[in-house]
Amino acid sequence: MCILGIDTSFSETSVALLGDGTTPLYSIRLALDNTHSRNLLDLVEKALFSTGLTTESITAVACGIGPGSFTGLRIGLGTALGIGDSIGAPVIGAGTLTSIVLAHEDRSSEYLSPLLTACKAEVYTAVFRRTEDGFERITRDMVIRPEELPGMIDGPVQFIGDGFEPYARMFRDQINSRVTAVDRPSRPVSYGVASFAREYIRNGKISEVPPVPCYVRKSQAEINREKLQSLT
Repeated sequence: MCILGIDTSFSETSVALLGDGTTPLYSIRLALDNTHSRNLLDLVEKALFSTGLTTESITAVACGIGPGSFTGLRIGLGTALGIGDSIGAPVIGAGTLTSIVLAHEDRSSEYLSPLLTACKAEVYTAVFRRTEDGFERITRDMVIRPEELPGMIDGPVQFIGDGFEPYARMFRDQINSRVTAVDRPSRPVSYGVASFAREYIRNGKISEVPPVPCYVRKSQAEINREKLQSLT
């Protein structure tokens, strides 16, 4: 099995190739703003060249579907669907926040919470609890004001992402347990995307329905359109 994982949910563009083991065959990430469309296919080609693999080796293509940057999600998913169609491989969508947790190797805290800037003084987030064999989801994917989150956490927590630092003092004041944070997971998010897809395949959940972006909230264009419709 060989899964091609890609993620363009936020400013980081990442690609991974994952086989049957826990160590990726290849992984790379570029933390450059607004360069997904310029770099993504080049990174895919580099991954295949570096491993000596060809597109015929790919079992499935996996892509982060959000929440995240609306433009980034469309670029990533469009690219994944194009690759999948050209090589006859299924395309599997993986939630970005779940993929961040799967890509993070530090499980020393009871809770893990991806925390990503969502504009409008809000964050994209979810809360996961560590278990003996991995983790379990405590909340759905959310876009909320940061001050709403501490009440959902009652133990030591590690936040993952760029949404922590602007509110670090508030989180440390309001959470009555150890609080740590890193600005990104230890492995590229695309590794988590590919890991999710691999388990999806192993559990026989391949679907012929193509994945769609999970925006969590409405785009500004949708909000404006609804306002206009309400006036007519």
